[in-house]
Amino acid sequence: MTVRSTADAGRRRLWPPLLLGLLLLAAPGRAQLDDVLDPELFPRPATLEPNVAFWTAVYSEHDSHHALLHDELYLQVVYEVLDFSDLADLPDARRRLLRRQRIRRAEAKYAKVLDNLAAGRADENLAAEGERIERLFAGVPGGRSKYRAAIRRLRVQTCLKDQFADGIERAGYFLPAIERIFDARGLPRPLTRLPFVESLFHPRAHSSAAAGGIWQFVRSTARRYLRMELEFDQRFDPLRASEAAATYLESSYRDLGSWPLAITAYNHGEGGMRRAVRMLGTRDLGTIVERYRSRSFGFASRNFYSEFVAANLVYANRARLFPGVEPRPQLVWETFTPERYVSLPDLAQAAGVELEVLRTLNPAFHREVWRGDLLVPRGYELRVPQGKGDAFAAAYAELPAASVADHQLGLTYRVRPGDTLSGIGRKFGTSVGDLMRANNLRSAHRIRAGQTLLIPPQRGSGRRASATAAAARPRSYVVRRGDNLSRIAGRFGTSVAALRAANGIRGDHLAVGQRLVIPSGRRTHVVQRGETLTRIARRYGTTVRAIQSQNNLRGHLIRPRQVLIIPR
Repeated sequence: MTVRSTADAGRRRLWPPLLLGLLLLAAPGRAQLDDVLDPELFPRPATLEPNVAFWTAVYSEHDSHHALLHDELYLQVVYEVLDFSDLADLPDARRRLLRRQRIRRAEAKYAKVLDNLAAGRADENLAAEGERIERLFAGVPGGRSKYRAAIRRLRVQTCLKDQFADGIERAGYFLPAIERIFDARGLPRPLTRLPFVESLFHPRAHSSAAAGGIWQFVRSTARRYLRMELEFDQRFDPLRASEAAATYLESSYRDLGSWPLAITAYNHGEGGMRRAVRMLGTRDLGTIVERYRSRSFGFASRNFYSEFVAANLVYANRARLFPGVEPRPQLVWETFTPERYVSLPDLAQAAGVELEVLRTLNPAFHREVWRGDLLVPRGYELRVPQGKGDAFAAAYAELPAASVADHQLGLTYRVRPGDTLSGIGRKFGTSVGDLMRANNLRSAHRIRAGQTLLIPPQRGSGRRASATAAAARPRSYVVRRGDNLSRIAGRFGTSVAALRAANGIRGDHLAVGQRLVIPSGRRTHVVQRGETLTRIARRYGTTVRAIQSQNNLRGHLIRPRQVLIIPR
């Protein structure tokens, strides 16, 4: 049992370091942390100080192997620091199970203590805990009934010190550019710290509410400011999303008249905050948090501004709170804009740049683009490492026909009466989610007869199998570490013997960086309705397994008009 209470650690240690930190943070002056926020722009109502102290501790006191068992409404009431660090090396499912069990035991323990306090009962085994909790509730209004009400407000908050440290490092990539975006609009620079609250600066962050990116835009809001296409989603581009966030926050500020309200509206919505101001007759966020009651104004909305303040405090004091943790160097790049649709893996290889480098610079692309199952659309401003623009232009000009196209890969389908997205997905071996994204659909239930849908390529079907398969010109390949002739031949639908003949190779030795000529003339087959892999393999004198391997097929599902590479 590693759930540690202060009483377990010694009866005289009634305040663990975190709770002591909360008291110090909430005390007037807060001398231990430098406050960088202008009180005229970002006031700190006294009623929110315990909340700011709580979130400052969450971000900077313990790592994610710890959690706080606390009161949901009165955040100064922290019952216990739960320690799960001994579970860190267990399998995920086992770790989650044991964590839930320990949380339930701790909740049951404090529910019993609170119930005893509400009823005025004495329990020798819990006497010390009862006294400690009475002191925690000294500033909470109400008689004994407040303890019974608190039973329903038990909540667990995972601590985030390690994740905040990771966020500080990630922020370095784009934060200077984001600050310039906000500076150009005359917006306060502290607003650029909001992604610490939303995503800890993780570009590919997703939430259970389908929000995405460092600013956590939901699709309905993102449509007003950003592009979400088959190949990319600008919510996941830190700079494009920051421009959208700046526009949204600026509009909210003009509408609501204060930054605390505008920041809270980023979570709760402008309409919700206007309603709160109208109902209570005040623009003071402290009063609104304390008195406004709405089903949608829950824990996250009540605490959003306090989290923003805490994130600014922690980031400004990062040298003291996270010694040795520094933002990574700012990313620098130039852009290359292809005139036609192009395979990103092929372009990167030809330009001599690793895909992971491009992935860091271009996080908006969907995984199908990185796999080569979809092409980079023409006219897209591709970010490339500084000094590599000319290399990409030259590589693009020399790409073989199989690597470029005048249109995107994939099929189209005209919706018939009675069709559903799930049925169409089963027919073409894709998912409802991929169909919705490919066609920018808001609902899976709103398609109509006669509507034309784009069917995204099957995952793993292989871009080369769907692209211009009849490439006449030979192509080249630069040998990478771990490559061998067999692997390269399999990748390009040729044979080891053909590779040897085309390159004058007698043995099997390859050198990293060596450029090989890939012989042309591979066989392809366009799937006809009713055909099976077995029939196709028999026709060409090969095996089902060889066709599956050549085309990255996991099963036997193929579809009409699909182009297969036939191994020789």
